[in-house]
Amino acid sequence: MIAPDDIDTFRRDGAVCLRSAFSEEWLTKLRAGIDADMATPTENLTRHTKDPDAPGYYEDYWAWSKIPQFEDFVRNSPCSSLAAGLLGADSINLVMDN
Repeated sequence: MIAPDDIDTFRRDGAVCLRSAFSEEWLTKLRAGIDADMATPTENLTRHTKDPDAPGYYEDYWAWSKIPQFEDFVRNSPCSSLAAGLLGADSINLVMDN
């Protein structure tokens, strides 16, 4: 459930922090997916950080269909119901997964 105050904040500011919205199980699964993607990058993985000694900022897209942990998250986590609740929508469609 999303608190009415959080919905109001989202509608006012366009963003809201939902602490503890995902269980440790989901976070562990996402970390494993990130590790898998970094170990065997998809063809879409890009490192945007120019300085090779600096911590990297990476982007990947359409990885959800190639990394099993990401697909599980997209299909089975509370992600879509949280988004629908914030938007007041009956359904949510995945458009991009950067």
